[in-house]
Amino acid sequence: MTEMNQEQLESLRAQFPQGTRIQCVKNKDGVPIPTGEKGTLEHIDEMGLFHCDLDDGRRFIAAIDEGCFQVINPKQTEQCYVTEITKDTFWTLIDQAKAHSDKSSEWLMEQLVSMGPEQAKQFDTIARVYMDASYQYGLWTAASVMERNGCSDDGFIDFRAWLVGQGREVYLAALKDPDSLANAPSYQDFRFGDLPYKGDLAYEELTGRDTFQDFDPAEYRMLAAEIKKDIRYGKGIGYPYTWSEAAAYLPKLCAKYLTPEELERHIQQHNDTWNLTSPEIKLARATAQKSKKRKKNRGDSR
Repeated sequence: MTEMNQEQLESLRAQFPQGTRIQCVKNKDGVPIPTGEKGTLEHIDEMGLFHCDLDDGRRFIAAIDEGCFQVINPKQTEQCYVTEITKDTFWTLIDQAKAHSDKSSEWLMEQLVSMGPEQAKQFDTIARVYMDASYQYGLWTAASVMERNGCSDDGFIDFRAWLVGQGREVYLAALKDPDSLANAPSYQDFRFGDLPYKGDLAYEELTGRDTFQDFDPAEYRMLAAEIKKDIRYGKGIGYPYTWSEAAAYLPKLCAKYLTPEELERHIQQHNDTWNLTSPEIKLARATAQKSKKRKKNRGDSR
């Protein structure tokens, strides 16, 4: 600890007045304080030590330069310290990672590694469930529009990872109505699209194995059943729309990502964004319900 003169001490007290909120980030030598525990500054003594009353009732004393606690910015919402991955804390971590902007990937990776292999694997499994749940042709049509020139199989995997990375609100709204993605951040910069993959990377760093090697089908089915209780699919989301149908199904997205000339060119050159000889696509177009907001359009095959 660096010794302080009176001027430095007064400056420190002015910067961190009584009531300042702090959060423990690592144990102090000989003092086992749980990482993540929060508290309130009571006073700073003549040695420059912070005397803090922790929320669990204990007293915590340390110098700020020891690095065992951090001051919570009062202009920011206090973060919920996550120690266990559930369907709710999964989204909490996604949101907290996004708050770190360009450092989001590194921050999330650090959190998952610190939680250990079991929680890293749980994060990966939940991410996989959410990505699989968004495998819907209406969303694939949206991805084709947002890509501006159609969307490949691999491209749709990337799109669904991006969608999960935008957070719970955007994700659930998109499954209810893909056109709501017109209000989401621009797809072109693909920000936060790598966040859902961090569980697998953390697990591999911790164990030397990837999560596919230790995949548990029973665990996946249990999580999928629980997670899908929160999902409300919009009518028509299971139907593979062509370019000539896309403008009516996704009017706001088409207006945001395509000019009228570009959309007309797609319709004229290759109206169908799907392989219509595929048995899967043929079955979906024959049996899936179209969106009620989609009006009959030229080029409509039904």
